[in-house]
Amino acid sequence: MEKFIELVNEAKKAFNVADHTTYVTYHLVKDPKLISMILENLYLSLYNAMEAILYYDRLYKRISPLPEGFGLRYTIFKNKCAPRYNITKQEVNLILELKELIEEHKKSSIELVKKDKLVILSHNYKKQTMHIDKIKKYLIQAKPFILKLNYILNKNFQENDIR
Repeated sequence: MEKFIELVNEAKKAFNVADHTTYVTYHLVKDPKLISMILENLYLSLYNAMEAILYYDRLYKRISPLPEGFGLRYTIFKNKCAPRYNITKQEVNLILELKELIEEHKKSSIELVKKDKLVILSHNYKKQTMHIDKIKKYLIQAKPFILKLNYILNKNFQENDIR
């Protein structure tokens, strides 16, 4: 159970960093390079939330042993865990979308700052543009997922207090 609590706390911490950086730090500094850091924290938050729920369900033997690798774990989470906790398809898909965006950013050959946007060009010159308003939409989409995770944690503590 300790690992579950640790993953929940890491997810909440990363979400809070992404949220604070978006709504406070970015408006003070106005540096579009912060966008990539915000994306990484938001992804880390959602990834840790997914891992926490996978761990929780594995702990209570609701799912079989977990394979290594993101793809298979994501599929198990999407098909078995998410419906159990009313996690929407939009929230589940956001994890994959952010992962792909971050991987594209890491592989990118060129990164440009254009006005208040971060422009990422891949090796085949596919263009991705990130703007702070898009980040805010991601945060709004992610928040219910983090709240559901917190609810699972609190519910677990209440059940253990009763016993």
